[in-house]
Amino acid sequence: GFTQNRDFINTFAQLRVLLTKKLEIQTGVNYNKTQFNLENTYPYQAASSGSYSYNGIWSPQLSLLFKPSALKTVYASVSRGFSIPAIEETLTAEGTINPGIKPENGYNFEIGGKFYFLSKTLYAEVTLYHMLIRNLIVARRTGNDQYVGLNAGKTLHEGIEALLKYHWQISNTFSLQPYAGISIGNYKFKDFTDSGNNYTGNNLTGVPASKINAGITLTTRFGVHLSADYYYTGKIPMNDANTAYSDSYNLLNIKTGYQFTLWPGFISQLSAGVNNSTNTHYASMILVNATGFNGASPRYYYPGLPVNYYCNIGFNYSF
Repeated sequence: GFTQNRDFINTFAQLRVLLTKKLEIQTGVNYNKTQFNLENTYPYQAASSGSYSYNGIWSPQLSLLFKPSALKTVYASVSRGFSIPAIEETLTAEGTINPGIKPENGYNFEIGGKFYFLSKTLYAEVTLYHMLIRNLIVARRTGNDQYVGLNAGKTLHEGIEALLKYHWQISNTFSLQPYAGISIGNYKFKDFTDSGNNYTGNNLTGVPASKINAGITLTTRFGVHLSADYYYTGKIPMNDANTAYSDSYNLLNIKTGYQFTLWPGFISQLSAGVNNSTNTHYASMILVNATGFNGASPRYYYPGLPVNYYCNIGFNYSF
């Protein structure tokens, strides 16, 4: 077997300056230095042990915030981030250190706002982002259930995210809380060649271009609540060549519950629900760049659960 020990230094400093009552600047910088040692504990293979380290990474950040009122904030920011490879990504198919793998890093440009309306009953949030990443780590299949990490040159991540939440007090007894979140993006390889194949301009593998998450909850003064949650996921490219895509799908979950007090400090909760109430056939997980072996077809999909039902009972005591 293998044992990997990681040592790192991570420091951070931040400065906040109030230029006026409505205008604020925030700036900061992060420094990371990581090294690791790999020890092969299997007899007679000590040659595969070793150590490796990454160059120190500086990650600056600068933000400008404008607050026209206490309930509204508009901001713009630019920052550099990084991601150290996971343990399995630092190893080759033989289990030795992969010195060619590098940390992901990139710059993110973002503008957005957070707003309250209608006496704080309506909350809105919107973000536009443009991210350029170097050395994005992708998976290359080398055998049956064997993968190695590979840096994908440059990738582009840009899009818009929006969120709405509303609290409607219908009466002293009933209240309604709908919400909706949407994400629309453009994710592409900007510079990626692997094994002589040029994937530049292709859609980024394993990432849907659009997602929606919405729902509504009805609550009552006497402890009964009813909720429904809706999820939409757009089609997903399953290989770097974009020759295979998963289908988009919709999911609807429904739940009801009742909370009541048995005696002071002792609360009971009963709930029941239906997941995937429309019995949608969908892939809960995508295995990117899958390859068939011994004449078998590639297995890209891990199917999600069909319609299923559940119930719960819980107790909570505080004193």
